[in-house]
Amino acid sequence: MIPLRDKVGLACWSIPLLMLAGSYAWLAMDHGTVRLWSVVVHESGRYTLGETVLYFSHFLREVPTVVAYALFLLGSSGAVQPGSLGSAGVRRGMGWAALALATALVGGALIRTAQLQGGQSAFLDLAQYRTRDDLVGYGTHWRYHWLSTLWFGAAAGLAPLLLNRLLGARALRLHGTFLAAAWGYSILLTLVFGLSEEVFRDIRYVGHQAREIMTHGPTTLLLGMGILLAAGGSEKRGNLQAFNPPRWMTAGFAGLVLLIPVYLAGLSLTGDVMEHGQTAEGLAAMVAAHYFEHSLDYILALLLLVSGLALVSLRSVSATAAPSTRR
Repeated sequence: MIPLRDKVGLACWSIPLLMLAGSYAWLAMDHGTVRLWSVVVHESGRYTLGETVLYFSHFLREVPTVVAYALFLLGSSGAVQPGSLGSAGVRRGMGWAALALATALVGGALIRTAQLQGGQSAFLDLAQYRTRDDLVGYGTHWRYHWLSTLWFGAAAGLAPLLLNRLLGARALRLHGTFLAAAWGYSILLTLVFGLSEEVFRDIRYVGHQAREIMTHGPTTLLLGMGILLAAGGSEKRGNLQAFNPPRWMTAGFAGLVLLIPVYLAGLSLTGDVMEHGQTAEGLAAMVAAHYFEHSLDYILALLLLVSGLALVSLRSVSATAAPSTRR
């Protein structure tokens, strides 16, 4: 009989794949063909499925947000034991390989965007100047995801508690250092790029943030939890970095997870989201294609998560294995 923990871990991997398969099927029915790679599916009416998956300029805009996602996921890694990731040599190789691939992915996207659109355009994408191809403004892309990023951080913080209740064990715990780093990073970028009332009132911003939650919740968040469950150690073994959140923090996470989607959905329903989107291609282009638009985001987030788990575990072992000179 499969243990419940393994079933939950399998669900964390299966649901994202089902979401992608369902999105592909929706697009296939919408376009009347299953051979979509060269078919225009993007909401702008300009990009094929292949170009949507390899939408490098859009990926560059997402990099700061994806780094936040990876840090939030690492904030739920307090139950991961170094031994569960293999020997020190395996962890070192895994960590540096994942980091090298992540760096190559971002670097390759930067080079390709510069080749296609020029170096200045690539810089504007990475530096958060664009919400989309034709709209430019300082810090707009970070603000375009502000509430959805806040939701992701709260959801990643709440997930260990929910999974532990489901599994009846401390399958996941919060990691104090990464938790502080994730929220500190997000606060810092918010101070750098600022906030505006558009985040809370503009139907285009509101609708986009709702769609980000619909996309990254069932994919990036669940895939990250699947990795953490697979890498988790025994609940009986201590971890110096494990953090037990106070009740007010848990309540705050729960409140944000519930209230942000309700707020975004309620406001979206008061305006014409389709009218304010980029699309004349229909709902499938706006929703289903969006899952593929973030394909590179999923890869980068998971590479950063694996790299962080592997490399930090080496330092944890070194710190705990160092002989004490004090009696």
